[in-house]
Amino acid sequence: MPDKKLHLRITSESHPGRKRSNNEDRFAVDERLGIIILADGMGGHLSGEVASEIATRSLMSKLRLLSTSASSKGESSCRLIEGIKVAITETNFSIYQAASNNAEHKGMGTTVVAIMLNGSSIHVGHVGDSRLYCFRRDKMTRLTTDHSLVQDLVDRGLYTEEQARSASVSHIVTRSLGLKDQVEVDVLTA
Repeated sequence: MPDKKLHLRITSESHPGRKRSNNEDRFAVDERLGIIILADGMGGHLSGEVASEIATRSLMSKLRLLSTSASSKGESSCRLIEGIKVAITETNFSIYQAASNNAEHKGMGTTVVAIMLNGSSIHVGHVGDSRLYCFRRDKMTRLTTDHSLVQDLVDRGLYTEEQARSASVSHIVTRSLGLKDQVEVDVLTA
């Protein structure tokens, strides 16, 4: 769907961390349609890798349909953003149902960042504490705001950014896909 040429370099690096032997991260890209998805299965929950796999597959399918439909109809940015929000909401419910239908997956969850490129704009939907940054003109800018307890404490002025980096509650996510039947999705255009 990108109609103007953007010069992008998409990179990802994933590491299971010091506490886990399995990696629960998933990353998917459709360069032709300008779709990028990152999902980080939640290590404190059962089957985080299953949740992140469902998230990337489901979202890629839904966003491909949205991209194809949007291209043929000349959809506006507002419609694309709404489409991303709906796709993430539906994906959340799919993960929730998969967890509800299988005792081994009960409580599984994942964070997600989903991006659609459109001309010189990027449209983003996200849930959780996986971050999206933009590096432009030698400056790194964080585009997303974490859905985490520590971010809530910073927002309320109870922690400084410095204190947040070493906070014992830094791992507590306040929004994720799959743990509840409904989820609040943050969206933005940059």
